[in-house]
Formats: sequence, C-alpha cells, structure tokens
Amino acid sequence: MMSWRQFECVIPLLKKNFHVIAVSTDGFDGTGKTTFTTSVESAEKLEDYIRNHLDGHVDLIFGESFGSATAGTLFHRQKAQADSLILSGPQYMDLGIFNGFVTKVISRNQYRMYSKIQDQKKLPWLLKLYTRSLWQGRSGSLSEENWMVIRIIIEGILLGALLVLFCAVGIRNGAVNMVFLYHQDVQDRCVKNGLITPEKIKQNRKLFKSLGVPLYFLFALVSAYAVNGARGFGPGFRQIFAILFIVNLIDRLVIDEYWVGHTNAWEIPGTEDMKPYINRKDKIGKWLMGTVGFAVLSAILSGIMALVLR
Repeated sequence: MMSWRQFECVIPLLKKNFHVIAVSTDGFDGTGKTTFTTSVESAEKLEDYIRNHLDGHVDLIFGESFGSATAGTLFHRQKAQADSLILSGPQYMDLGIFNGFVTKVISRNQYRMYSKIQDQKKLPWLLKLYTRSLWQGRSGSLSEENWMVIRIIIEGILLGALLVLFCAVGIRNGAVNMVFLYHQDVQDRCVKNGLITPEKIKQNRKLFKSLGVPLYFLFALVSAYAVNGARGFGPGFRQIFAILFIVNLIDRLVIDEYWVGHTNAWEIPGTEDMKPYINRKDKIGKWLMGTVGFAVLSAILSGIMALVLR
C-alpha cells in the first residue's frame, strides 16, 4: 500500500507461492485520476474489495510509508478479516506537532514494537483489546463509535493506573513524603514532630506538580490527537474531557475513598487523631474540580490544538 510499482520486481517472485493483491494509495497510482482523502475512506474501499472478491479474508496486509495509515486502519477496523500486519516506515505518517517526537521514538524502537503485531494471536491481552483483535472473526462487530468509546475508556484507565503508580512511589518510604496533599494543620503537625521540614514539603510539592500535572495533560493530548486522530475543537474536547473524567473517578473512588479512607497506607504517625484526612467538604470540592475544572482545561487544550492543527 503506497504504490504497487514499488514492488513490481518482487511481485513475480511472490506470486509463485502466494496470491498477491497489489494496490496503490489514492493519489499515488500514477494516473492522476484519484485523490487521497482519508485513510478511513481508503480502508473502506479495500474492505469492499476483500468482501466481494476474497471472501472477506486476507492473511497479511503490508503497508509502506504513507500507505501504513490505510494498512493500519484496515487491520484495526477488522471489518474485513486480516490475520497479520506489517508496516514499513510508519514513522513518516503525518501526526502534526507530534511528528518530531514520534519519528525519534518509533524509528529507534520500530522493529521491537511492530514485531509484536505480526501475528495477532501473540499480542498481550490489553493490546488485543486496544486493536480489536479480541473480536476478530466474531459476529456482531463493534461500530466505529462504540469502539472509540472503548478506546477512550482504556486510555482513561491507563492514565488512572499511572496516577496510582505515581502515588505508590510517593508513599513508598512513608506517607509523610506526600503530606503536601494533606491539610495545612496536618503538615504543621508533621513539621512540629520532626517528621519533615517545610523546605522538603515545598520540594516534594514542586516535584509532584512539575512531573505529574504535565504528564496528565500530555497523555490526554497524545491519546486524543495522535492516537485517536481527533481533529478540531469538538472531538478533541470530548475525548480529552472523557479521559480526564475517568481519571477523576479513579482518583476520587479508588485513591481518596478506598486507599486513603479505608486503609492505613496514608496514615502518618502522630496524626491519627486528625483523621479522616479527607472530609466531606474536601470530597465535594474535588468532585467539582474534577468536573467543572477539567471541562475548562479540556476546552483550553482542545482550543489550542484546533488552532495548531488547523
């Protein structure tokens, strides 16, 4: 998938043992009569061909350079069954402002990463779910809209898991290292008891904000625009807000309600009489921040991206 002419010397060799269908990406067929629009539209044309002429199944899809976009979309959708996928040079696909980062990362790790998807049966279960391989060959395939919802949920859960891991690392040597998240009176008690210094509290707070907060928004931006292909304000806003809202649920229910409220993992010696650390007023404020606040931030981020990718 790019131009079949790139492989005109190889096709006669392959056809001795394989049934080869060589196609060109619209706009690259050499005739000037076709125009590329989107990888989805190109994949839909190929799906129709595979269903009508190949009994709805191919053993392998090979995508070259820009053709990797159509090949990856075709394999991901699984509306025409495809067993395996090989991508050659996918790092050259246009991902807007993420091009520089992606070309540096994928070019160094391309073989290791894509070797995992040469055979979908060998994919880790989460990657199978994310690429829809769990549903391959099964009846009642999901629509694009439903599949996008599943992907966003997965992305939100992954970011929530990253937050849990970040907190676990923070309290591994004692919850006092994360005391900057507690009320001021708890912080004062810890300083008075000699458990930590005001300077250390400020240092830990600064580290948490400088690493954790940007990571939150970077993950959401990459998921929405680079992975899910969102364009414009509306799609980007909905996806970013949905991801952050799922993280907020994990933060409020898993971390605040269960981990802090019902275990001793966050208990700081000498402050037991000051529990619960998170009172009802705190919970209401955090829920509001996690909805209204994240909605505003999502609007700002998607607005910026809409201008950048215009």
